[in-house]
Amino acid sequence: MATGEPFDGFGAAFLVVFLFSWMAWMLHVNKWPLSSYRMLALAVAAIAGLLLLVRAERKCSYPIIDGGILKNRFFILSVICAVILFSGLFSIMFLMPFYLMRPAGLSAQAAGYLMMVPFVFLFFLSPLSGWLSDRIGSRVLCFAGMGMLTTALITFTDLFPSTGLLPEIWRLCLAGAGVAIFCRLTMHRPWDRSVRKKGESRRARSPRHGISAWLSVWRSQAGFSAMPSAASATAPMRLCIRRC
Repeated sequence: MATGEPFDGFGAAFLVVFLFSWMAWMLHVNKWPLSSYRMLALAVAAIAGLLLLVRAERKCSYPIIDGGILKNRFFILSVICAVILFSGLFSIMFLMPFYLMRPAGLSAQAAGYLMMVPFVFLFFLSPLSGWLSDRIGSRVLCFAGMGMLTTALITFTDLFPSTGLLPEIWRLCLAGAGVAIFCRLTMHRPWDRSVRKKGESRRARSPRHGISAWLSVWRSQAGFSAMPSAASATAPMRLCIRRC
């Protein structure tokens, strides 16, 4: 808007219809039958919104999302990796408070202190990650960050309340370190150099945190709904993470 470009009102409206219908459908897929009129209406609205969005963006001179950006493989891969990584982080942030306060028996204050551990690593390791990327490149660090978070998620499946606080702490440290290494590298945006309109790449990339948070909550909700009530008090992290 600052450059005088007109606002794509129709594209924005169709995008809202598509995202709202799609997310509502995914959130209620475990509650409502797929053949119910509500699920069918949401599915039809999502498909219609997506088709109208594509049609409107092709005809608009200044679209919200330029289809040419999707031809940049570095941009696509970086966004997909960022969504996967933040989805894993938000899943941990969503599930761990329930685990710490119920099976582990910690107070809300103690659980809150433990949940600060990943963000402490984000604060201190992000500058170091940027410094290393300037010297050794970002490819190794990207794989290292994703690998560390993946390892943390796998180790969370064997977490039990009887193991004490140390296992929770080092798993949270590992997850925070992995996100810190990867997250700092995504801020450099090397793919923007090959994108003609940088504003479009930022608009296309900006919803990734929201989508990641929604995916993590949806997977966690699915895990809780599928978790047997008899076993929920003994090994909630194992069952819920594996269901997710």
